[in-house]
Amino acid sequence: MTICVLPRLLGTTNDYGIYIVHRCIFRGRSDIQDAIQVTGLGGILSALTTLEGFGTLALSVNRGIASVGLISLVGISACLLAALFTLPATLQIWGAQHHNGEHG
Repeated sequence: MTICVLPRLLGTTNDYGIYIVHRCIFRGRSDIQDAIQVTGLGGILSALTTLEGFGTLALSVNRGIASVGLISLVGISACLLAALFTLPATLQIWGAQHHNGEHG
């Protein structure tokens, strides 16, 4: 059952980053702070509801189900942190390089 956690995590958490990138492209790459403020809150709320749903599995007496819940908690949290911190930094660096004419 734990083998299925990674595809499920990628499927349920990839939208956090997609919404931020879409907002940056829609509003212009220079307005990353606005994208984080507007879209980041939605991502946080989405992650909290997902954490609540899958996190309750960690309270199970069945060790297999509890491990799935624990892995889900760690994975969802890591994906949210990556979308809120790593992705904006990457977009900022990519935007600066793209603006200066460096492609690489």
